[in-house]
Amino acid sequence: MSGADSARTSLRDTKTFPSFRSLPAEYEIDRRYYADDGIGNFKAFRNWYFLGEITFAEFMIRPVFHVRDRDGEERLLALYLDEDVASTLDRSRFKIGRTVAVLHAHNRQFMDGNMGMRVENLGQFEVCEMTVAAFRAFCR
Repeated sequence: MSGADSARTSLRDTKTFPSFRSLPAEYEIDRRYYADDGIGNFKAFRNWYFLGEITFAEFMIRPVFHVRDRDGEERLLALYLDEDVASTLDRSRFKIGRTVAVLHAHNRQFMDGNMGMRVENLGQFEVCEMTVAAFRAFCR
């Protein structure tokens, strides 16, 4: 863990907890979060997390949620998981009003033109059983 990550931070820190519009784009190098490793590869040098509140959930083809960010904007959050992983999800955890956290989230445009986030690794995704407001109050 780098020194920047080991220091305490506030949920008001918009670099660590950006809104959807402030997330790095999926195929762009955002120098707020990525640095050249000296041999031409860009790697994340700090962690950032998207926090959002679930406003809608469906599980037809894949788990898809509408989430509201810190600025009140709603976007899609789609889980693109292997079938064996998706089938083990506890759907009862994904209730409206709960908070989701996505590590190293990127914004992207889906094939249908909607903007949102795609999660392929559950290790980068967590659901907290409280609202964003309650989560912020808890973390003060």
